Amino acid sequence: MQLFKNFILIVFSLLTSQLVMYYLIDEIIVIFASSSVPYILGRCLLGFVIFGCLKFLMKEFEIDSVYTELAMILYLILLVSITLFKGDSKTYDYNFVPFHFLSYASEVNPSTFIAAILINVLLLVPLGGYLRIKNIKFAISWQVILYSSLTIEGLQFVTKRGSFDMDDLILNTVGGCLAYFVLGRVYNRILRNKLSTPFRF
Repeated sequence: MQLFKNFILIVFSLLTSQLVMYYLIDEIIVIFASSSVPYILGRCLLGFVIFGCLKFLMKEFEIDSVYTELAMILYLILLVSITLFKGDSKTYDYNFVPFHFLSYASEVNPSTFIAAILINVLLLVPLGGYLRIKNIKFAISWQVILYSSLTIEGLQFVTKRGSFDMDDLILNTVGGCLAYFVLGRVYNRILRNKLSTPFRF
């Protein structure tokens, strides 16, 4: 019975993921990537997230390490495909001035400006959540998040698939750290409520 319920939840999660990606996210991905990989992996990764949220709402809080590792692998492939395989365009730009992106706020469409910020904030959110699930201390986690973003920015510049941008580095790091703390608060709330079903991190 449990297996059948999980199967139904997985199918529902994937269908919901397809709808969300098609109507809300695909038009953003097309700006950053030309291959089909981000579209496919994005649907799978979002499906995992929806599945986890449904299990949470059903008070089945246990996180299977197999699902966690598989989701992380999909995320890493998606991350590489979005950041390093953007098509044939090559740029050599760089920005070492923090918060320089604010100077463009009045020059671009507000929705485009906000979308660009959100994408950079959300880019390393799964990494922050993964580090929290693995119980890695924040003193180490924030450095992992920072150096991961620094690696991405450096590779983009070296491979001419993007540009080194201090603002991206800041926003990526902030997003990953926020995910770490938000997941921590969820965990603490579960402990305070003394739920009967264990939630393992």
